[in-house]
This record gives sequence, structure tokens and C-alpha cells, in this order.
Amino acid sequence: MTLRAINNIRDSHFQGGTKADQTKGLFLPSVTNKTLSQIYDAGLSDASAWKLNSSGYYEKTFPYANVGLRSEKYGNSLPSTQVTIVVERCGANGYNEVVTMYPADK
Repeated sequence: MTLRAINNIRDSHFQGGTKADQTKGLFLPSVTNKTLSQIYDAGLSDASAWKLNSSGYYEKTFPYANVGLRSEKYGNSLPSTQVTIVVERCGANGYNEVVTMYPADK
């Protein structure tokens, strides 16, 4: 995962991030850049299917607990047991840039 992707995740899905708001799941402050990379690697190896979303990106939600909270608005800030990864594309050509990654339960 690139530093650009990590910075985007920190801006959007960590408390105090410039794009964080009540609609977004937030990672715990104890989650480091190394932990974000480990979560991403776990997601890549998880058997859950990638799905094309309405924005034209691929996403996958997989089990990963104890790293974040669901959004205040949609999940009452309860502990999350899953993480969603969003990438530009996936498949035979591999995984491109990470668009975002966040704690979220279906």
C-alpha cells in the first residue's frame, strides 16, 4: 500500500482527519501505518469476493475485528468486526491503488 493511500485513509477514517465525519467508520488511534498495511494484506488473502461498486471501483468486506468503530450515523459507533477495502481494479492484472479502507459492518 502506498503512502498516498495511507494518508488518504488517515484523512478520511481517523478521528480528526480533514474528511472524517459521522457517516464514516473510524480506525482506532492505536492503528499504525504498519497495521493498515497488515489489514490490507489480510484483505487481499481473504476469500471474500470483490464486487464492482457504483463508483466503478472494486471493494471487498472481510472479517477483521478490534481495529475500529462503525460510523456514528449508521452504526452507533459500535465496534466493527469487518473492514472494507476499495481499490481501482482487481483481477488478472493485480490490484491497483487503494482508494480507501475503513471499518464497516454490512
